[in-house]
Amino acid sequence: MAIEVLLYGGNKQSPVLLYYLAESQVMTGNERDGIENYRTAFLNDPQLFPHTLVRWPPMVDLILKAKRLSEKEEETKELVPVLAWREGLFRSGQKKDEATIQIWYGELKRLTDSKERSGGSFRLEARIEQFALAIVSSADEIRSRDAFLFAKNLV
Repeated sequence: MAIEVLLYGGNKQSPVLLYYLAESQVMTGNERDGIENYRTAFLNDPQLFPHTLVRWPPMVDLILKAKRLSEKEEETKELVPVLAWREGLFRSGQKKDEATIQIWYGELKRLTDSKERSGGSFRLEARIEQFALAIVSSADEIRSRDAFLFAKNLV
């Protein structure tokens, strides 16, 4: 029953509910969907990540690694998805559709422009790396050539 409620809430695109849905899915054996929901939630807003409630061992390991790299909770939440992409936890092997890649590419360009104007911050750099890694891992190199090359140059 609880997973059904989370599925309904997750379909409404609530990042907070997506984190709970992802955690419940990976803990009940539906890792593929859970990882996809974690990816989506982190791309939406890493700051909403309820890291204290996570029990899935691969994610707990990433949280501990992020805490060793930064003592600030805000930075830890930004580091977890970057580490997940770097270590291959978020790589699915299947390519995303062109529309999704273009949305990520638009967000990546917006973030890099913002970094150039403001001089950057840890949060901005982590988000840039997260989107760049997502594009490099999920884009078709031919159909999404511009996005792929732009992201690859940032990683």
